[in-house]
Amino acid sequence: MNKNIFLVGIVFALFLSSIAMAQSSSVSSVTTTSSVTTATTGTSVVVTTTATASGGDVSNTQLQLVKVSGNGSGSCTGSSDLSVSDPGSPYTYTTTVSTSGTTKSFTFTVGNCGVYTYRVTATWSGGSRSSSDATVEFIDPTSMTVTARPSTAQANLTQIFNLSIDIQNSQSSNITTSYSLNTSGGIIRNSGDDESSTGITIIAGTTQTLSWVLKHNSCFTSTKTVTFDLGDKASATTMTVTGNSSCATGSSSSSTSTSSGGGGGGSTSTQVKAIVAKQAAPNTIKATFSAIAKDKEAVVEVPSDVDTGLTKILFTAAKALTSAQITVAKLDSAPASISAPVSAEPSVKVYKYIEISHNIAEPEIAAATIQFDIDKSWLDANNIDPAKVVLNRYSSDKWTKLITSKTAESSTKVSYSAATPGFSVFAISGEEKGAAAATGGEGQQTTEGGPSGGTPEQPAATTQTPLGAVDTSLLIGVVILIVIIAAGLVMMRKKSSRSGRQSGYYVARKK
Repeated sequence: MNKNIFLVGIVFALFLSSIAMAQSSSVSSVTTTSSVTTATTGTSVVVTTTATASGGDVSNTQLQLVKVSGNGSGSCTGSSDLSVSDPGSPYTYTTTVSTSGTTKSFTFTVGNCGVYTYRVTATWSGGSRSSSDATVEFIDPTSMTVTARPSTAQANLTQIFNLSIDIQNSQSSNITTSYSLNTSGGIIRNSGDDESSTGITIIAGTTQTLSWVLKHNSCFTSTKTVTFDLGDKASATTMTVTGNSSCATGSSSSSTSTSSGGGGGGSTSTQVKAIVAKQAAPNTIKATFSAIAKDKEAVVEVPSDVDTGLTKILFTAAKALTSAQITVAKLDSAPASISAPVSAEPSVKVYKYIEISHNIAEPEIAAATIQFDIDKSWLDANNIDPAKVVLNRYSSDKWTKLITSKTAESSTKVSYSAATPGFSVFAISGEEKGAAAATGGEGQQTTEGGPSGGTPEQPAATTQTPLGAVDTSLLIGVVILIVIIAAGLVMMRKKSSRSGRQSGYYVARKK
């Protein structure tokens, strides 16, 4: 009897142990990535975190963004707490962390400039786990030079006038900033860039120009002020507008205007040509269309002294468009946000990177074509086959080869044309003569770092899986094995008892 009780106790203890192991589900890792690395104070930064469980889903887990430190530097007067706008109060997520990973985002800013270190902590009933520390630098918006062109204007009622804002980033790192254009009563935005943005990136050592056409739409006879806010710096620059004394309707637009460079205008019966203006940033132009009728072909002619590689952009409007804008900029390398190379083949060389930004939605473009030239000197220096030159477009996190055709050739250049479904970042590339055909088809997505020399994306912070975490399938197998062993021991015990009784009966009969 005592042996039976002892056996049952062992089985029961093993069963309780298996239950305890099955309940050891935990958050095994927490990772974070940041939308930017440098921003102005008052500009929102988005941190995306992914928590992953092991041993089973972990319910009622709190995810919290935690400031580790904030160090003021330079003109900064001190650190401040993280101001979280999403999620709302109490600024934490209560969620179930799954074994496949649960992803959430935090949106925050700070009030004082400096380098801020943060982490995301996951807390559940069985413990807590944090991501590795990461940093975001916030700078004072006054460290960038902001200029209004012109600073004054005069406009009668109904007249329009121009305003350009130059934002100069003389620092060595790209800076993301929010902005807002604020018009007084009687002045409205007629066309141009957006009046506000939660974040635009000013490339290191360049000047970003924003342009608007404003209108005196409601009578005022004195002066009004148009202000421009940058980050949390109110009225970083201003423009003073004088109305007319009698509020008579103006017969023409105000003579106050600005220009950043050359450009052309006019249209034919089948084409509408953009007004092209050079921007303060090197090799950058902004093309503006006041209106494009449906089915009209719009043309952007890139000046020959703007070194983008492109010569002309053509697109057909799928619907009537007003105040359409296209900005074309040569990039020294692929943007830091693009880690994939144009091609994994070492025989493929990049001639130029170009970014085409715009305020036109892709469904509003029926068809588009990009024309470009390549210097023969570059083709010869890199042993490039002119027949293997292509225009590549970056979209949906991958590079896609566009159908590219050679159109002309001179003593110094080779001209090409490529159809594109939309505008984004492009790369003109060529393949060396005699190189083997690249593996993969058109639109192949690559995974290694490219020749851009840009800043690589910060690797996600992570932590190791805790020793107590056990795979669910393994636990089930352990429980089944314990039950089989216990059943076998019980059967052996019963068999032994029966065998003893039978043996005793036989001996008694023999005597």
